[in-house]
Amino acid sequence: MTESRTYVITGTSGMLAGALRERLEGQGHRVVGIDVDASAEVVADLSSADGRASMLRDVEVLTDGRIDAVVAAAAMVGVFPDTALMVRTNYFGVLATLEGLRPLLARSPAPRAATFASVSLLHRPIPGLVEACLSGDEEAAAVVAASAEDQPAGLHDDQAGAVAMAAAASRLGRLGREPHPPQRRRTGHDASRRLRVGSRLAVRSVHA
Repeated sequence: MTESRTYVITGTSGMLAGALRERLEGQGHRVVGIDVDASAEVVADLSSADGRASMLRDVEVLTDGRIDAVVAAAAMVGVFPDTALMVRTNYFGVLATLEGLRPLLARSPAPRAATFASVSLLHRPIPGLVEACLSGDEEAAAVVAASAEDQPAGLHDDQAGAVAMAAAASRLGRLGREPHPPQRRRTGHDASRRLRVGSRLAVRSVHA
């Protein structure tokens, strides 16, 4: 018999997260859903700092401060006109979820965390977006993302979120390590490599 575990899943009103929730609950696990939709146990808007903070507080109360896994699946995808809001949700919202819930994960004997990236990683990235996200400056990243709306169609569909998701996956790979020394200024080649590393980490974490 499978031991019951507590999963926190964001974006549970969506197709992917909703299907995952159904499967996990069918296996006897507990799922704490996070979404802007009122059907979730925790209703929060992960595009804002206030929403992220309230999400962390509510999850801690509902789980008594311990969880076994996090699946950061909340994302805006498809042809979405507000690319700044997409980056706030798909990158900074994901990162806040993973880093904010890490102390609760640390209390599990077998913690797991996963996030996702899009096939839009194969497209040409929005200039400067990866660097802006990795700098941690949300406002600057939002400005860069919004500038993509003035570029030719196809550059900003779900790519802003896809690039952000890959960067978040890369950050996830460092969550358990000691603080690292200041890094040199990244070049375009470095950013492209970070995208490839991020996409591999995303896949690896899902299958862990």
